[in-house]
Amino acid sequence: MECSNQSTVYKNAYDALKATGLRLTKARIAVLKSLCNSEQPLSPKMIHTAILKNSSSPSIDQASIYRILEIFCEKELIHEVYSGNRYVICSRSEATHERHLIAHCKNCHKSQDVHIPDAILNPLIWYLNDSEEFHASIHHIQLDGLCFNCKSPS
Repeated sequence: MECSNQSTVYKNAYDALKATGLRLTKARIAVLKSLCNSEQPLSPKMIHTAILKNSSSPSIDQASIYRILEIFCEKELIHEVYSGNRYVICSRSEATHERHLIAHCKNCHKSQDVHIPDAILNPLIWYLNDSEEFHASIHHIQLDGLCFNCKSPS
């Protein structure tokens, strides 16, 4: 996820984790920090490697990382990027519950949350409900493509 201020991203993610009521274990905080410190989505193995490289991080096995990621997804603290079993921090505001999508670059793998105005998303929901007889409960939409840097000629 492209972030201009990683400390703000971490503070917001930490506050969101606290608001869930989950215990703030050293392992959960280490996983959260790893995700916040990356501009790209991370796989569980990449998170494990990043934690092992940090001497101040707790000892944690890969199975624990998978469990933490599953809990974080359930609590909507992170999103799974559907190309490669990788995860990014959710940057939307918990107070507004904005609808958003993940814009994922297929070349450099940077991802970012993008707010979707209701005026754009509501027609899609109406279409699904009306003509496809499908009740959509949209939580996560991902669009793959090329970011500005990757689509620009060098």
